Amino acid sequence: MSEGLTAVYRYERSINSPDAGDGGRLSYVDLSGGFGNATIGQI
Repeated sequence: MSEGLTAVYRYERSINSPDAGDGGRLSYVDLSGGFGNATIGQI
């Protein structure tokens, strides 16, 4: 994003399948910089 500031995002979606197990879904945005980390979303 800018010098010293990074952003990470992750989004998962479940798919109905007889072979798939019961897995959790993640969706979040993480900002990191000189202030530390700030994560917002469902983890």
